[in-house]
Amino acid sequence: KYKKDNRFHPHVTVAFKDLREEVFQKAWEYFNQLPYKAHFIMNHIYLLKHENKKWQVVEKYALNKISRN
Repeated sequence: KYKKDNRFHPHVTVAFKDLREEVFQKAWEYFNQLPYKAHFIMNHIYLLKHENKKWQVVEKYALNKISRN
């Protein structure tokens, strides 16, 4: 049975502060060509910003009643 772990919050990091632009371009070229397929259920998307050594919620987007085939 699934045990809820409140310490872990699945997420995707879009950018990180120490990734230099020229390295990002090379990484993008590489990863953009790789196939990716995943399935998961989520109800919200949060936009976070790191401030004062903590993550702050900037926006919260509800995803209810959205379906994909």
